[in-house]
Amino acid sequence: MVKGGEEDFFGRLEKLEQARQAQAVFDQVIARPIPLPAQEFFPHLLRTLLENLLEWLGLPAGPGALLREWHPLWRLAAEIDPFYFSEEQIARRLVQCPPTSPAQREGLREILWRFFDLRRSGFLPEFPAPLVSAGDCARWAAMFPTEFAWRSLAVLRAVGLFPLGSGQGYRAYRRFEAGTFDPSPGPGELQEWMRLCSDGLPGDPADEPDAAHRREFLAAAFGGGFAHLGLAGWCEEVPRCSDCPLRPGCSWARSPAHLAEGSAEIQGRVNLGQLSHLNVGQLLQGLFGSTGLGAAEIAEGPGATPLRRLATKSRPELEEWAEAAGLKPEQLRILFEVCRRFNEERLSPGVPLTSPAEIYRHFRMALRELKQEQFLVVMLDSQRRYLGEALVSQGTLTSSPVHPREVFSAAIRERAAAVLVVHNHPSGDPTPSADDLSVTQRLAEVGEVVGIPVVDHVIIAEDGYTSLRESGKMKR
Repeated sequence: MVKGGEEDFFGRLEKLEQARQAQAVFDQVIARPIPLPAQEFFPHLLRTLLENLLEWLGLPAGPGALLREWHPLWRLAAEIDPFYFSEEQIARRLVQCPPTSPAQREGLREILWRFFDLRRSGFLPEFPAPLVSAGDCARWAAMFPTEFAWRSLAVLRAVGLFPLGSGQGYRAYRRFEAGTFDPSPGPGELQEWMRLCSDGLPGDPADEPDAAHRREFLAAAFGGGFAHLGLAGWCEEVPRCSDCPLRPGCSWARSPAHLAEGSAEIQGRVNLGQLSHLNVGQLLQGLFGSTGLGAAEIAEGPGATPLRRLATKSRPELEEWAEAAGLKPEQLRILFEVCRRFNEERLSPGVPLTSPAEIYRHFRMALRELKQEQFLVVMLDSQRRYLGEALVSQGTLTSSPVHPREVFSAAIRERAAAVLVVHNHPSGDPTPSADDLSVTQRLAEVGEVVGIPVVDHVIIAEDGYTSLRESGKMKR
């Protein structure tokens, strides 16, 4: 490929100093043996597949679910012979599992059947190296609903394999060649990426067996996919265009919307919905930089609407003001975030949290007017001081599915000594529901097991808040 008389994306990558480092790391990766023998590997792969399937299909999957509710399916891994089994065996096991909708049951049955059918056909027969061919990747991805095509390959990576089809590599390629920000590519893009990687790097022998994987590995490393192996990338989820060696030929960096220093990061954060990562100055740059709306029209001054006055308005009032000012949807999201910053008391690491009122002051603007429930975990140290927060789940108007593994994985990652949980009620009434009480009790029980107590559950709504600890509704 040639773009505008210049070398293509892969040709430029190969000339980077990082390419030699990536080649050395890649040689180490493909030299390692598969850690498990075949009789253990496929049950391990099936377990990983099941864990993802339960999540994808919206099925209950709390801690230890495969050993409890879904144990009959897990037993398939230990009992099934891929050459002597029938679809009826899977159907019988599904009957023994938790209730599922017809669509969910059919999805599980079909994918499990196709998984064993792949094994029968010789899928990964000997695996002398962890590389998975483009053909096997395509056959594997074809097992899943099309929207899961890219994510399905993550199942193979989770068991120590290296398939073609990293989202990081494709993302960097699309930015460079087309200037496109595409965080969720479809199945057609996966096929295109496999074909491009199969061409190999410039100068590769056509019959070199790992040529496609070398190309994929280098692109993924450039996209930040192998930072854990010491290969820091420039084109990560939020690109670092200012010091990227490929910037002169990159369509993304040369786009008028991203020419200003630092604006690529701002645009990336906005596209990903990561506004909380930007400071107020960056938010204002994103708000003013791509529109005729000037700072004077929204800043303090005669005839203007001061930010602090806007921050006191309700969401409908802000939307009405933004429409009159000609703001685009992405600018409106930035404006909401700016107003939220002005109108809330933000917490910093090390600040003690001594009352639910402090939690309400921190989260009220972020949560009280949302049309969906959001469930957050707030991490605390041993002195009940604030360490950080994480969004655990986002649901519908009336519910937000919560699994203890998400709550406590964030807490363990941050080395928290305790947690409190927060969620909103879009109805405007902060009164806890039966589900709220059940979830709280379950989290408290798991917290005792893992040694990270749940100190409170605060429900925030337009009409105020409720602390389950203060109201005596927490049993532990």
